[in-house]
Amino acid sequence: MNHPPVFALPPEIYFLIVRYLSKKDLAASVLVCKTWFLYFRPYLWQELDLRKRDHLLRFGKIPETALLRNAHVIQTLRTRFSEVVGALIVYGPTCTNLRNFRITADNADLDAVLYLIRQNVFLQDISLQGRLISTEGDLLRIFEALPITLSKLTLGSNGLETFSEAGDSEDSEDEEEEEEEDQYEHFQDGAVGINLENHVWALTSLTIRLYFPFCKTLHQFIMRAPLLETLCLKNVTALDVDRLAECLIQCCPSLATLRLRACEDCNSFPCPEEDAAWATVIAGGCQFGWKRIDLKGNYLGDAAYKALMDLVPSLESIVHDFRTGLDSPDLQTILCSASFLKELIVNRTFPDMCTAELDCDSIDDDPWVCHSLETLKVVISCVPRPDLCSKTNGHPLTGRLHRGTMAKSYKVQQRVYRQLGAMTKLKNLTLGTRINEENWEREQYEDEQVDEGEYYDHENLQQGLQYACLSFTLESGLGLLSGLRELETIDLRNMSVGLMQEAELQWVRWNWPHLKAIHLREFDGLAEDTRRPTPSEFHRDEDEELEDL
Repeated sequence: MNHPPVFALPPEIYFLIVRYLSKKDLAASVLVCKTWFLYFRPYLWQELDLRKRDHLLRFGKIPETALLRNAHVIQTLRTRFSEVVGALIVYGPTCTNLRNFRITADNADLDAVLYLIRQNVFLQDISLQGRLISTEGDLLRIFEALPITLSKLTLGSNGLETFSEAGDSEDSEDEEEEEEEDQYEHFQDGAVGINLENHVWALTSLTIRLYFPFCKTLHQFIMRAPLLETLCLKNVTALDVDRLAECLIQCCPSLATLRLRACEDCNSFPCPEEDAAWATVIAGGCQFGWKRIDLKGNYLGDAAYKALMDLVPSLESIVHDFRTGLDSPDLQTILCSASFLKELIVNRTFPDMCTAELDCDSIDDDPWVCHSLETLKVVISCVPRPDLCSKTNGHPLTGRLHRGTMAKSYKVQQRVYRQLGAMTKLKNLTLGTRINEENWEREQYEDEQVDEGEYYDHENLQQGLQYACLSFTLESGLGLLSGLRELETIDLRNMSVGLMQEAELQWVRWNWPHLKAIHLREFDGLAEDTRRPTPSEFHRDEDEELEDL
């Protein structure tokens, strides 16, 4: 029987194949034959990621004819270099199909960037960071150039000196003001008010980063985005938060998600004014209804946390990653009052001072009411474990939680299992913490050399490993979790839970039919995952690492 050549495959088959090809595979495929070149070339050019210097050097070697021929295929452009934007304008006039445009540069030509934005009327995601925005006029020009299809916008500046140098002397201020008047003369009317008839109807997500003093213009722009759903503030300074909250209440009835990144780069507590400002933003949810709160940073003040706890009964998602703030009674209050909660994630990026863990002593007989919860990530601590007498490196465990009887331990564990078992819609359960920060690992190496003494093992790092934890055995009450029929993943890494015995594994297969993976600790070399995890599960993708840069 004669088979058709592989080059004669229908387009549908090529579409299925290309999903599994890497950039290198695509680059090799286009060289096979003319047919493969025609089919695979568009996929090779769809995404340009030019955030590294060697990427820029390779881009500079692309022939001008290739850029002219393929620019219309580009849908995603990420770069840190203004040369890329200039090349697309000069050699790629057909670059009109961008959907995602992200640039972080200190010396980019704003005129060129705006030209590229206006040329791509179907843009959906724009990120402009670095020193692109240095004056109120720059911001106005950006707002006026945004396409009506835009759904996600990120604005920010990396350099305080861009704005502070102008204040060195009155003469320099006057000179800069005159230059701005000459350069942006046709925007002077807009400095008082933007044309409110030109709404950005599709905009649902707005992110503001770092030094951003353009409060008045920003507020006027927000009035043009009535369907805004997500607001993200990352280390923002010089922003009139009170006025921002007032503007959001008046103009954004659909606002539901707040992502706050505060004090990530400093070790100081917020001043009372800053604390009150963040409390105003969080408390604004009483008017327009926050559904999802995502908090990350070093410190958040008492007023802000009080505002957060007042909103708990109406929240659907809480993500917390602060050094201070939520403690065990707060977490118990959330679980007992947030009846609409679908996601509770309590990360521990700062385990040296973090108190955000659920103490077994705080778990009483009051039932947890968040029966719609689908994702739970929290450390449950202070579980009596007299069966554990030493760490995996041989260091003895002599604390009160490692003394007593197993009957008491089982009683405490069953109380926890009973509460967890009531959340029948749970899909992802994470009870152990995983710390990937390299600097934290180095600190732990140094600490253990001092504290562990003869038990110290350089190859057996005890970072964050929890011993006073649930044992997940049938004897301890694992059977009380039989109601979690929807469970898909369970993560017990960094907990002293060894390889499950055959009885537990059979129980898991029978009671958790949708379970895809059990992640166990990786320290003793005995208990690995029940299946090989994909890299995306344990490692942050490069795009995520560079997203905030």
